Amino acid sequence: MEVRGAELHNPHGSAKLMIELVKNFPNEITLLTLGPLTNIELASERAPEFLELLKSIVCLGGTFSAGGDVTASAEFNIYANPAAARNVLLSPATKTLIPLDVSSQAVLTFEEFDRLPKSGTSKLRSLLEQLLPFAFRAHHQYLGLEGVPLNGVVALASISHPRYFESPSMAMDIETEGRLTRGTTVFDRRQVEQWQKNIDVSTEVDARGVLDYFSRIVRQASQ
Repeated sequence: MEVRGAELHNPHGSAKLMIELVKNFPNEITLLTLGPLTNIELASERAPEFLELLKSIVCLGGTFSAGGDVTASAEFNIYANPAAARNVLLSPATKTLIPLDVSSQAVLTFEEFDRLPKSGTSKLRSLLEQLLPFAFRAHHQYLGLEGVPLNGVVALASISHPRYFESPSMAMDIETEGRLTRGTTVFDRRQVEQWQKNIDVSTEVDARGVLDYFSRIVRQASQ
């Protein structure tokens, strides 16, 4: 007997949905990306005005002053599709990059987890209690970390609480072909810069502020 999953009643591709939203709300939407930029590039190919209609793009990806996580020099979200990342992040759109060396600074430790509110019947709290013990063990065993970096939360906090961040404008490009450097985010740090500044890059974060922000999210979900 063949078992088939339920089909979506009215499926919408990600690119199509994003295009519809920005056309309905021009210059009002801040797009937060937490993965490779393939769908963003696809949306801009289908609707050339897509990126210009966004208020801004905040991209979790790349590295600024540290090594990568998937190769010695590249972070996964950029490495997975460096051509798409280059096309999107070098576009004229208003952009902010949250690199790995900044997003990994807010770390949820056992002690921080114990500080989270335990009252109520929050589904979020229940989910965290099921997922985090495994995450703590895995990060300790395979990465040697005594905690779980809240990379996505850091990226979200850069939009909701920009005061936690220092994000100067910089000149950036992305290596798309190098055998050892594919997916590397390259910044012009010469004493006399030769490239034009094209993106804001978060270089400092108030990690304590982000952890408190995460705690508030869990507390509000528990009420």
